[in-house]
Amino acid sequence: MSSACQPLSAQQDHATRGIAFALSAFFFFSLMDGIAKYLGEAFHVVQLIFFRSLFGFLPLIPLIRRDGGRQGLKTRRPFLHLVRGFAVCAALATFFLGIQLLPLAEALTLAFTSPLFMTLLSIPVLRERVGVHRLAAVLVGFCGVLIIVRPGAEAFRPEGLYMIVSGFCFAMASVLTRLLGRTETNAAITFYSTCAQFVPSALLLPFFWIAPTETRQWALF
Repeated sequence: MSSACQPLSAQQDHATRGIAFALSAFFFFSLMDGIAKYLGEAFHVVQLIFFRSLFGFLPLIPLIRRDGGRQGLKTRRPFLHLVRGFAVCAALATFFLGIQLLPLAEALTLAFTSPLFMTLLSIPVLRERVGVHRLAAVLVGFCGVLIIVRPGAEAFRPEGLYMIVSGFCFAMASVLTRLLGRTETNAAITFYSTCAQFVPSALLLPFFWIAPTETRQWALF
């Protein structure tokens, strides 16, 4: 009986850890959002992405060591890493633009289209089955988005499209993370994604560079 209960206990433990990691991730995403909105008043989006990826390499060092060093960075799916990396880059660029042009509450509400897109993308990308009830919930969710954006109305704000594009790109990146996680290490997935953000932003940075003038700005970066 104890052996029969052990797999269930292990599954519950994994689920609990997964929930804890997800909540922690969204806490840090929210923190990043607030900082990006503040810094975006003085700095270009390209510079935000550059520093995010540059300093993002630091916490990767222990993760790479844990996953086998250089050996853990070897990949059999370089194209998927490239697609995911640029999806993350596009998601960040449009998100940072959106939160500068919209009130933060409205911007984040539109960003919640990401789980809706994720549900739909899981069908062709992950070959997962999505039931009628979940599809109906997705439809209701998109109806809510239309109410917020109000296309065709006088109050229509095209800036909201930035957040919808960001939600789609982030959903694509998340689904590809699940797909890559079947064969790749966490270090490889995060490392190549960070590189895909760092390289284009570093190439564009000379055209948009604004020197930080306060210690607080460097700290926030």
